[in-house]
Amino acid sequence: IKPGVKDRINTAYEYGGVAQAASAVENLTGIPIDHYAVVDFEGFKKVVNAMGGVKIDVRGRFPPGRNLREGVHRLNGSQALFYARYRHTPSGDLGRIERQQQMVAALRSQALSWNSVRRMPEIARAIHGNVKTDVSPREMISVGKVLLQRGRNARMTAVRLKGTPYTRPNGDEVLRPDQRENLRIIQSFLYR
Repeated sequence: IKPGVKDRINTAYEYGGVAQAASAVENLTGIPIDHYAVVDFEGFKKVVNAMGGVKIDVRGRFPPGRNLREGVHRLNGSQALFYARYRHTPSGDLGRIERQQQMVAALRSQALSWNSVRRMPEIARAIHGNVKTDVSPREMISVGKVLLQRGRNARMTAVRLKGTPYTRPNGDEVLRPDQRENLRIIQSFLYR
């Protein structure tokens, strides 16, 4: 996480904010981090609500009272946040990561729909004050153009690094990284 400190990679942000988190990821993967975006939980809910909810194929079982049952549903901001953050499933944190990737893909696809374009002023208000980034407005427009060119249903790529599951004495569940296999995965991902 930082010199002399071993911990879960997601705690790097707690140790030193964006700079420490980027440094930890760069040290693990060898991939430079050029930009960042930090979205707080309230901001996430507000953006999803401003978009009119998010249509997602809910997978798995969730506690009663959350209105989350299997199948395709339009989730409001609170439901979407709960779905993306819930970890008490048989697949634990790894399942949560998959749901978060599923959520990002659904939001990306929906953001390119005509309905979301009509809602852009409301979405922009929800983003303002709830998202911190070093991406300039000009760069955001460039990224938006690329997303539009690729289309709503363009495939997103995600690669999970390998590791051995381990429960630390304090109860934290982690993956001890397989350095050799992860180097191969990263090289394959970067040079395809």
